[in-house]
Amino acid sequence: MRKIVLEQQSGDILRERARKTGMKTLREMGIEKIREGLTTPEEVLRVTQETEEGA
Repeated sequence: MRKIVLEQQSGDILRERARKTGMKTLREMGIEKIREGLTTPEEVLRVTQETEEGA
C-alpha cells in the first residue's frame, strides 16, 4: 500500500489493492451494523450516499 501511495498511483489502483487485502467499504461496514442492530438502513444509506457523492 505504501508503495502505491508513494508512487502516486491512481485511486482506483489503491482501492483495488485495499479490497484485495480485506478492506471493507463504509457501506459494507454499515450493513454489518444494521445486522447487529446498531443502526438503521436509512442511516447507512444517508451516510454512504454522501460519501459516494463526495468521492
